[in-house]
Amino acid sequence: MTPTVDHGSADDPDFRANASCNAINRLIRCLFAEGLIDPAGLQWAADGHHARLPLLPSNRVLYFSDLYRAPAGTFQNRGPVEVLDDDGTLKPIEDPAQLMGAVASSLTIAPTSEGLELLLRDESWLGLSEQFRAFC
Repeated sequence: MTPTVDHGSADDPDFRANASCNAINRLIRCLFAEGLIDPAGLQWAADGHHARLPLLPSNRVLYFSDLYRAPAGTFQNRGPVEVLDDDGTLKPIEDPAQLMGAVASSLTIAPTSEGLELLLRDESWLGLSEQFRAFC
């Protein structure tokens, strides 16, 4: 018999934070792997792990503190991600909806508002559906 492992509760703040972090990291990997974000836009620091991504056509910039190139044209994020907003404020990305809200206008395709809403609603298994709907 396989022992049961307690992974936490959706009501536990640490569980929710870890779930959000994992979802952000998976979303970053998928956005690059599917070509929805052009990796040619990344501007790498000399250390090879810090990168910035201008979110054109806006003046916003996405900052990765620990991003690695991975096989098959993908990227692995291992650290915090922040966005420099149009007003010059640097804000942490704390959930996948914030990330999608930050990059939506800079994707290599133009998602319809209905498509973006469906994508965000599909992430409701994280228990964050209310936050996601705020971006639609």
